[in-house]
Amino acid sequence: GTSITECQISVTDCPSFVTDCQSIVTDCQSFVTDCQSIVTDCQSIVTDCQSVVTDCQSVVTDCQSVVTDCQMW
Repeated sequence: GTSITECQISVTDCPSFVTDCQSIVTDCQSFVTDCQSIVTDCQSIVTDCQSVVTDCQSVVTDCQSVVTDCQMW
């Protein structure tokens, strides 16, 4: 049913479709790597924040002990 010219057009279009598809795949891979780096950054920020929270809690307990000591006086 297809004419020779239609077949030739599809043959000539096919390489451009392939290159488009490859560029989309490479873009997707770069997005994935970016996302992974963002996730690792976020995880390090979370661990930093947790350490800050624990430090702050220790400071609070120290302050409370100082307050109780002052009240003893």
